[in-house]
Amino acid sequence: MNAKTKKIEILYKHDKEVRDWMARQLPGQAVDEIEKYTALGVTSDGEIIAAFLFYNYFKAYGTMELGMATTSPMWANKETMAGLFGYPFYQLGVNKLWAAIAADNVKAIKTAEHAGFKRETELEDHYGPNKPAVLLRILRREFIGSPGKGETFSQNVH
Repeated sequence: MNAKTKKIEILYKHDKEVRDWMARQLPGQAVDEIEKYTALGVTSDGEIIAAFLFYNYFKAYGTMELGMATTSPMWANKETMAGLFGYPFYQLGVNKLWAAIAADNVKAIKTAEHAGFKRETELEDHYGPNKPAVLLRILRREFIGSPGKGETFSQNVH
């Protein structure tokens, strides 16, 4: 590994630490009010650069909500996405993973779309009066059928 290469790893079993990091990145977003969740972080050389909260899981419907915060795009490679999204799709059997992102947060929307999420609709006043959100989602069949995403994850799970 040369001096410019950063070691990217998924951080698990540190739910509170990852959620608290996310809350610091998203002040005013009520992240600390989410009580039942699983958090996965992405680290670069040991420092958290992205946090993913999986919550509002409805087993009967196969749906789960995702909250995310990032400070670097370095997490958004196929292998890391396979590890992150493998949790809901493979371990839990989720059919639909969705996220509501503030409509004016163009950077976050583009990041989610890069990760394979598709726009479904706009949620009027979702974050308060005159604060709409864009609802984005990825379906299990889209994740599993994506070259380098589902296949890579399933090949590396033992």
